[in-house]
Amino acid sequence: MVITGLALIAPGAHVFELFRKMALSEQQYYVVQDIYRGWWVVGLLLPAALIANVALAVAVRADLTARARDRGGGADPAQSRGLRDLDTSGEFRHG
Repeated sequence: MVITGLALIAPGAHVFELFRKMALSEQQYYVVQDIYRGWWVVGLLLPAALIANVALAVAVRADLTARARDRGGGADPAQSRGLRDLDTSGEFRHG
């Protein structure tokens, strides 16, 4: 998620400044464009974000407990056992 957010910063900045840059003269436009020199490196985050998102989707799909939770299935029994063993006094029962 962080990589995706970082990958969208530079394109977002270009979109927000698009109308202002269109109003500039040709000479002013080239001066403004010069400040973006080196930002091509941020463009490398786009394929990295795609790969990370696909890997995350595959990992979550393979995780059966995540799919059960998405379908509204019950909680993991190992997680609910602690609540079941907690009596009303706030102490865990042993045995």
